[in-house]
Amino acid sequence: MSAPVGPARRTRGPRALAYGAAVALALQSCAGADAPAEVAPDAGPPARPADAAIAPPVEAAADVGTAPAEGGPRDAAEAGPRDAPDAAPQLLHVAHDRELRAAWVASGDTLDWPSRVGLPEAEAKRELGALLDALVAAGANALNFQVRPESDALYPSSLEPWSRFLTGTQGQDPGWDPLAFALAEAHARGLELHAWLNPFRAAANASIPLAPNHVAARYPEHARLYGTVVTMDPGEPVVRDHVVAVVRDLVARYDVDGVVFDDYFYPYPIAGTPFPDDASYSAYLASGGALSRSDFRRANVNEVVHEVSAAIASLRPTTRFGVSPFGIYRPGSPPGVVGLDAYEALSADSLAWLARGDLDYLGPQLYWPTTSTGQPFAALAGFWADQTSAQGRWLVPSLDATKAGTAGGDLAEYRAQIAAVRALRARGAAGVELYAARALVRDTGGLATLLRTELWSVPALPPPLASAVGATLDPPAVGVAAGVVQVSHARPDLRGFAVYLANAPAELVQWVRAPSATLTLPPGSWAISAVDPRGVESLGVVVVVP
Repeated sequence: MSAPVGPARRTRGPRALAYGAAVALALQSCAGADAPAEVAPDAGPPARPADAAIAPPVEAAADVGTAPAEGGPRDAAEAGPRDAPDAAPQLLHVAHDRELRAAWVASGDTLDWPSRVGLPEAEAKRELGALLDALVAAGANALNFQVRPESDALYPSSLEPWSRFLTGTQGQDPGWDPLAFALAEAHARGLELHAWLNPFRAAANASIPLAPNHVAARYPEHARLYGTVVTMDPGEPVVRDHVVAVVRDLVARYDVDGVVFDDYFYPYPIAGTPFPDDASYSAYLASGGALSRSDFRRANVNEVVHEVSAAIASLRPTTRFGVSPFGIYRPGSPPGVVGLDAYEALSADSLAWLARGDLDYLGPQLYWPTTSTGQPFAALAGFWADQTSAQGRWLVPSLDATKAGTAGGDLAEYRAQIAAVRALRARGAAGVELYAARALVRDTGGLATLLRTELWSVPALPPPLASAVGATLDPPAVGVAAGVVQVSHARPDLRGFAVYLANAPAELVQWVRAPSATLTLPPGSWAISAVDPRGVESLGVVVVVP
């Protein structure tokens, strides 16, 4: 994730949830395992996700999970508790505005976590738990956890050395698995964890000693010093193959909810200094290649993005893949926009990735204020929404939270930015990612308070995988006795259950991440749906707690 380049740099009002606080205290769930499952075919552009429309309740057919019987709708208030095990449940179309509400958690240079190198295991775990608690308190539902800041690993890997940001020495085993811990703790809190990787950066500081198994030590002939940074040359096949192998290993061993790349492909240009890839380009030409150097570079990046996407789809198809490129595709796109040409300077052809169907979502870094003229936030967001929706993918812009508490990052600005993104919901906009998590942990400038009390005050689940829009899922099995609701589902890899107040429309109040759960709910009419690993949501089963 880069610092903003260029000039500095959804709104719903707060709603009171009548039972929200009581439910948050009452819900208790059992932990469960998550496993990959097949996704449904692509159902087309998510211009308006299939689960975003709220319909009247319908009476179910004889068996739970069968298609609703034809007939007139019943009001949820007419529903009663299940009096017998074989009673057909009343089913309710439940839905809400799905949003990915993520924060970037940077491990590089100990920006967000850990707070310093060499933290003892117990202290590092305590810090990470506190960070996750802060994200939950702010209303987030996901984090982008940086597991590969410089061709290293925050998890045990046979392909890459341990990150120096854990112990101070690259390759030194910290004695525990930060990714496994973060994944378990995030899931226990109802958060998605997306593994954040930088594909080609080998060393943020060329003076730092490399471990013997580091990719730049193994292939020094393909490591390029550019400024003070070492970058592995994307033009070399062995470099591209290594990146794909790292992702394959990661998703094969860890049930991450997502994999995300940031904006570093070919490095940001240094004025007057070309990137030193003569060797790889000359070898390409000698092999009969005819692309220009610029097209050659983009082809290299495109190949890695495509191969990573294919690896994820093959090994863990319930894991989403996103990329967060620099926020300007090309100057003049849309008209009037000026700034860095990511297509040319970074070899980032975001539109090619979308056209090929490689991504679940695109998260362009819109780090400029809504008042900017050269980089107008709303116009840029609209441009990207047009590109993503045309290919049936989600738009989840990344916003600059590092400016919170400054003149360029007052609370009104964040309200305006999120409002601008939410205004594009019908064109596939589905949330935001905030860089970086420390602003929420510290409540810098009151940003976390704004999110908790206003912008993210109403719970929301991340959107379903774009390829699963329109897919269906059987409802859960629900029983109630003496005010206690027991919920389960036949699918062992179920992500969990969404609990709604069965109003008109139904109102989400809580998310319980577990394959089964025992809920003690306050008196009232409730609807409980199941959510699978793709994010697909079932109809809600109506229960009345007397």
